Amino acid sequence: MPGRFLINHGARRYRGSLLAGRSCIPAFIDDDYTDADQVIENLQRNSLTPREIADYIGRELSKGKKKSEIARIIGKSAAFVTQHVTLLDLPDPICAAFTCGRVRDVTLVNELVMAFKKMPREVQAWLVNESQEITRGTVKLLRDFLDEKRISGLTSTDYVDDVSDQDDSALAGVNTGSVSKGPDRLRSTVLAVRYKRRPARMLLNRRPTRDGLAWLKYDDDGQELEADLTHVKLVALREG
Repeated sequence: MPGRFLINHGARRYRGSLLAGRSCIPAFIDDDYTDADQVIENLQRNSLTPREIADYIGRELSKGKKKSEIARIIGKSAAFVTQHVTLLDLPDPICAAFTCGRVRDVTLVNELVMAFKKMPREVQAWLVNESQEITRGTVKLLRDFLDEKRISGLTSTDYVDDVSDQDDSALAGVNTGSVSKGPDRLRSTVLAVRYKRRPARMLLNRRPTRDGLAWLKYDDDGQELEADLTHVKLVALREG
């Protein structure tokens, strides 16, 4: 029974047909098969790692191509190309986390890089803890916390460990770590949030049932519930 076949070998592609009962296979060599063709096919099969995609984009950029042109050639968005370009020059602590596989999501890597550019010491301190899970939920919490920290004018790393969902003294509870005394220091901290238009505080000393969730306690009636972090709005970091 006749069939079609396609064989890739380096930069050459062989095409032909396979007929039952014949000992030879007619084929021809496609010398126009480029690296871009190979990348496109592998992207369609999801067989390329983020690093391999980034390396290809880096090679094309070195040839003078623009990001928009590369995106058009491989059939991806400009954002896809830009996110993978970030992998070519990662800050050391984020590079280490990416290389060892602690974080594989390219979007999360980009979010960590953006946070690192604003507060490098804090992000580095957060990543030092190898038991710290790097998920959409924990990275969102980290970025929200750092945003509030900048607004509050805090520049030390005293509270960075509180972001870890592995720490029983977490962000929204009492900070049991050693904190220097002074008018610009908080003895204990409460992370105030708003959920479904109601004021609440986040209880990170309670382990959520899955990533992306967190326990809250309403200020008005004391009710505790588990909420989706994507619907929780950070309001303030206060002294509790």
